[in-house]
Amino acid sequence: LAALPPAAAPASGGTLILLGVTSALSLLSAGASGVAFDLEGSGGALVRGEVLAAVSLPDWESKGPAYLAAMNRAGQLSRASEALASEYARVDSTLAAAVAASPETGANSAAVLLIVRTPSGSASGLLQGVLSLAATGARVVSFDLSLVP
Repeated sequence: LAALPPAAAPASGGTLILLGVTSALSLLSAGASGVAFDLEGSGGALVRGEVLAAVSLPDWESKGPAYLAAMNRAGQLSRASEALASEYARVDSTLAAAVAASPETGANSAAVLLIVRTPSGSASGLLQGVLSLAATGARVVSFDLSLVP
């Protein structure tokens, strides 16, 4: 995981999070409908969020068709506060820098930006965000997310 704004969100849900993930060809191949986003509390219970888009880094940088569809689907990115909009704007360059530093061949085409929406009714505190393949349940990426009351 190369980038994650915001790292904290209201527990009421509905917050859009933009994730920049390296080496995530499986997420990109599955597409938004094939990826599950869950928040896991300390008791292990999962609360399902929503994956709005999965866009390759090259498509994001060129503002290609998948990028345009993602922006259409996640119109709230444009209504973010000035500070959050600035964080969102740095995700692709942060991801591109992580890819450039990678020794992996083809790392650029395996990098993906995902837009997810946090679920409502989640407990507050530090939770584990999980991106998994919907078909198999295989966890691909885990990250910490702080939910505040």
